[in-house]
Amino acid sequence: MISTPVRNIDEIARAINAFAVEPNGALLMTGPQKAILGLALQHRLPTMFGTGKLIAEGLLMSNGPVINLKAFGLEIPATVPAFADEVVE
Repeated sequence: MISTPVRNIDEIARAINAFAVEPNGALLMTGPQKAILGLALQHRLPTMFGTGKLIAEGLLMSNGPVINLKAFGLEIPATVPAFADEVVE
């Protein structure tokens, strides 16, 4: 896990752009969600937030009870959706 403190959207963009070049990454984020999700989608980085309100816009999953099976065409193990209250297919 890499923690990258940032203070503004430009620093967020630099951090995501640098992180995106590494294989097999994903983001667990707090902050300005729409801006972060937009950058993550550009790099096809699976992204998770504490809330599921951006699931329809491409968020992979939240700390809450929602998982998006359509995000990035990832194969989600069959056991994972069993833990979600809501599954987007």
